[in-house]
Amino acid sequence: MHSAKFAFDVCGFGSINVDYIVAGPAGDPYFDELSEGEERAVHDPKELREHIERLDSPAKHIGGSAVNAIHALHAIDKRLRLALVGPLGDLPAGVSLDQLGGIDVSGVVPFKGDANACVSVVEGAERKLRPYNDPAGVRKLLVEKRDETIAALSRARLIHVTSLIGPSTGPLVGEILAAVRAVTDNETQISVDLGQPWAEDRAASEAILPHAGVILISEEELRALLPGLPSPLTRDDERDAIDRLLSRYSSALSANVS
Repeated sequence: MHSAKFAFDVCGFGSINVDYIVAGPAGDPYFDELSEGEERAVHDPKELREHIERLDSPAKHIGGSAVNAIHALHAIDKRLRLALVGPLGDLPAGVSLDQLGGIDVSGVVPFKGDANACVSVVEGAERKLRPYNDPAGVRKLLVEKRDETIAALSRARLIHVTSLIGPSTGPLVGEILAAVRAVTDNETQISVDLGQPWAEDRAASEAILPHAGVILISEEELRALLPGLPSPLTRDDERDAIDRLLSRYSSALSANVS
């Protein structure tokens, strides 16, 4: 997979969180009221902190969707050249970037304030997620350090994009992906793990998905992108929905490239 043109095989582009993991039910309606597989973004960090403090000894580690994907790739094949680009606030005791040994973190952008956080309540094969992204951290990454972010991402053959949720972040992420593709003559490949908040944000999905060669998507996210899908979805319904989604965004991609 190595390419002489690129310093890294894969770069994760997303929020760097403290992930709190608890076996469900959590015993708190704040988490338990979510549907299986649901992700509901938090806008008040104090509110989330109060509910985290009520949890019974949750496991915690450095995470975020992009971090977890890159960390898993490193565990699978340590020959891969891996990197992370994302915002990072102050980490609590017991959580450190040292947990990501073997992964390049020179593209991480520090910001003042507590690190982003996500609570994951695991029940069987499903999770219920409550993530919080500090708007100041996301802004620093996408606006104040825009040129540095583009330069860091342009060093990777494949970028895995996810979880940079927040007000108006989707169009900013889309602009950065367009700039990276221009810098690398469209040789950089992009995969997108959309997530429910971006799927429910039309401006975000329309800005980001046209750049994706690979889209990772749940049924809940598919329903958010294509309202009115039948319930339950048959396999044929699912194939038809995916065809509609790919047709919509492949057309947009052609328009952007030309």
